[in-house]
Amino acid sequence: MNHIRTMRCVTRDLQNGRRSFIDPTGCSLQGIGRTCWCWITDKIQHHRRNIESASAPQFFTLSEKRQAELGITPRELEILELIANGLSNREIAEKLFVSENTVKTHSSRLFDKLSARRRTQAVQLGKELGLIP
Repeated sequence: MNHIRTMRCVTRDLQNGRRSFIDPTGCSLQGIGRTCWCWITDKIQHHRRNIESASAPQFFTLSEKRQAELGITPRELEILELIANGLSNREIAEKLFVSENTVKTHSSRLFDKLSARRRTQAVQLGKELGLIP
């Protein structure tokens, strides 16, 4: 029972923003058992990663040079961003107030310029080339 109480205290402490763990139950960390220790360690690492990723600034700078080299138009870039956000051709068309065929045309030209065969490949290449975050 002491171990369950320790786990609850660790979870509460982490959710309240504590960065270090002090065992309020008096149960030594060596005595709580391997399973509990692994669980506590995982919880602490998970919360630290969440804190670090939330506090780290996320900056993205478009590689305009690469965009110009590939001849990618602003509209094609916009469509690539929407594809990366998981939108379908129909959803992109509705968002941009164009027909679905227009989206398909832009996508097809974009895929040719990136030498991509699939949407996922185009997104991956776009990220690698600094076209999308």
